[in-house]
Amino acid sequence: MTIIWDEKGTIEIKINKEKLQKRYYSQLGDDPRQAEFAAYKKIFLQAVNDFLTGKISVHELATVAGDIYYSFRRPFWFDQQKDQLGLVLSLAADLSFYAARGENNSAIKKRYREFLERIKEYFRQNVGETKKS
Repeated sequence: MTIIWDEKGTIEIKINKEKLQKRYYSQLGDDPRQAEFAAYKKIFLQAVNDFLTGKISVHELATVAGDIYYSFRRPFWFDQQKDQLGLVLSLAADLSFYAARGENNSAIKKRYREFLERIKEYFRQNVGETKKS
């Protein structure tokens, strides 16, 4: 479950973690915290593709990104890599908030679109790499 809170109150979004485990996390092996950088990148790019093709929701994409960035490893580990994955994971992890709170707020809508465009740009620049591996 994803919980979003701010001065407007709390929103609870149910996430099917079993679906995410089966589709993405199982690719990381027995201990997701020990996976290689390329494995995290591959499942994130797969999740972005699934989001862009309507297979998962924005909230599921945000959950995958947040789990990778904050749970399986620590942000500084990704930030030390010579890749923008850490930054893009951070942006993607925040998408649920911006999607849920952007309905009546143009600044939040704008931020959501900016984050989404950065994620799509990263995807376009890196999608060829996952097809080779």
